[in-house]
Amino acid sequence: EAASLLAGLALVALDADGTLSLDAEVLALAPELDIRNRWSERPVRIADVLSHRAGFGPLRYRDLFAGEAPPALLAGVNAAWRSLETITPPGERQHFSLLSIALAAYLVEKAAGMPYKDVIDRLVFRPLGIEIQSPAAAFPATAFDEAIALPLTAGQLLRIGRLLANRGEYDG
Repeated sequence: EAASLLAGLALVALDADGTLSLDAEVLALAPELDIRNRWSERPVRIADVLSHRAGFGPLRYRDLFAGEAPPALLAGVNAAWRSLETITPPGERQHFSLLSIALAAYLVEKAAGMPYKDVIDRLVFRPLGIEIQSPAAAFPATAFDEAIALPLTAGQLLRIGRLLANRGEYDG
């Protein structure tokens, strides 16, 4: 899943440069998120979101697809309010969710102070010489397009894989 990989790379890079801590509470960085956690003694942390262990329930189909045009990333995440309620204690179980990917992308955006795609472009794509085309118009507009609709070719994914295999060095 390329979207999860890219959001993870960006969060780890922001953690490495001191912009944020993966151990930080999500609501401390972004109190505007509509997260409802019934386990107040165990807050949702950025690392939980990144590992799909935030405790969120399943994303409902009706929350995924936007009406006319996709909303901004924050509005898209908060529109999935039914899925922002924890159903298990954060950190306890892994539940893959597109919501976690969109939430991770929003946290990148919030911490970096610039749009998510600009952060990914600066941290990953430009250094690797990758140019991204706009998502195909044939795909339905979702509330999370900004985080998940990054059409990458196999060659581009191989460049990113090479970066990971060489521990952050593309030619190393």
